[in-house]
Parts: sequence; structure tokens; C-alpha cells
Amino acid sequence: MNMAIVKILLRDKVTDNMAVTPIEGQPIYEQIVEFLNSGDTIELDFSDLQICTTAFLNVIIGNLYKNYTSEQLKEKIKFCGLDMPMRERIKKVSDRAKQFYKDQESYTNIIESSIYGKD
Repeated sequence: MNMAIVKILLRDKVTDNMAVTPIEGQPIYEQIVEFLNSGDTIELDFSDLQICTTAFLNVIIGNLYKNYTSEQLKEKIKFCGLDMPMRERIKKVSDRAKQFYKDQESYTNIIESSIYGKD
């Protein structure tokens, strides 16, 4: 397998340097998964983004915890171009995703109970 370090410059993948919507995040997520499955290391570059929402990060980072362990992701995904608020937002998204995928059924039951009044 030919393993490489692949740089994804997020500002080039979103509209007007704003990483806002889950819809814009989905193709980036799919690209990340493709590289991970090929054994590549990914460098996510957040340089020059004016806005980056939690909704966007949930798609490109949070969803990865469904099929990969924290150790795998730590080894294979590197971040650059981050300021402190963005580091904290990524950590929060990662922590929530780990909790969610660890006990997805309980979270789903809580959500359904809240929305539909089911027990």
C-alpha cells in the first residue's frame, strides 16, 4: 500500500472561507474516509477560515468516531492552522462524538424520549 501524507486545505473546499454547513462538510468527510481507508495520513489545514461551525466539525470529525478509534484518528489525522478557540471546538466535538458512539443506543433513547415523550 502506498501511504502518503495528504493535505486538505479546508478553505479551498468551502464557500467564501466559511466552513458552516453539514452539507459542505459531507464531501470532505468522504474524502477523509477514503484516505484513511488507503492508509494515508491526513493533515487538515484550517488556515484562513473566517468561520468554522460545530455543525461542520461534527460531520468532518465527529462522524469519524463511528468507524475509527481515537487511537487510529490520533495517529492518522493531523491539524494545522488552528487558533485556541478552534482547538477547543475540535476537542469538544471529538469528546461528544466518542461519548455518543460509545453508547449510541442510550443517546438515541434519550433523544426519542425528549422529542416524542417515549420511555
